[in-house]
Amino acid sequence: TGVANRRGFLERAEGMQAQAHRMGLPLCVLMLDIDHFKAVNDRYGHQVGDRLLLAVASALRERIRKVDVLGRVGGEEFAVVLYNTTLSQGLQVAEDLRSQVATVQVPGSGHTPSTLIGCTASLGVAVLAGTQEPFGRALSRADQALYQAKAEGRNRVCAAAPPVGTDAAAAAQNKAAMADGHRG
Repeated sequence: TGVANRRGFLERAEGMQAQAHRMGLPLCVLMLDIDHFKAVNDRYGHQVGDRLLLAVASALRERIRKVDVLGRVGGEEFAVVLYNTTLSQGLQVAEDLRSQVATVQVPGSGHTPSTLIGCTASLGVAVLAGTQEPFGRALSRADQALYQAKAEGRNRVCAAAPPVGTDAAAAAQNKAAMADGHRG
């Protein structure tokens, strides 16, 4: 796909996290999974699936900045680290990536070469802002948000809860407790 593999992605992302932490800058971690990818492979063959992976990787590369890190971390899963990016900015980028992936089309093969095969993607977003949270934990939170997006119907973006033990998590818990109190 021309993007970093899981190991290369993690090495670059952890280096970026250390630099951002020293400078007091936020990072956003995005997890993206192509919806129903197995069905594409099953119906159209692995060659079409491979072309679709290449096209999605290219679309993602075109939409992120040079300073950001993109990697393929699983079969049809990609991850992105957005440098100096808040959660609200990360959600905007994730929505842009989701929209961009929805425009990707590749030609079919065999008996359907003129058929264009497209896809959608589900994304999860987590922010690392001024915490000592291990990168793997933030990636896991983004992955949990990705699975929430899939559970809510796919082709959408969901935000992860802030890491436990942070000011953002405490504020979210207080806000939830106040909302529960108002429902009476």
